[in-house]
Amino acid sequence: MSTLADAFCDACNTNIDRINEDQLFGPRTIGHGSFSGCVFVIDPDAQLIITQVRKRSGPRSGEWSPKFFRTITAVMKK
Repeated sequence: MSTLADAFCDACNTNIDRINEDQLFGPRTIGHGSFSGCVFVIDPDAQLIITQVRKRSGPRSGEWSPKFFRTITAVMKK
């Protein structure tokens, strides 16, 4: 099962083989995801801070986590 931490790592460009167009956040993005579903992300280039606090991840977090980050970046591009 994919976790919020997995989606966070993917969204924060940890896979250096990805091309720039696929990256959701800037190259200076820092942050941390947790097994419980909490997340803290700072993208200084976009002047963006994302926080999410949860007691635990739900069974569908692997499904909604990537959508969560993509929605944020889509709104920021508008």
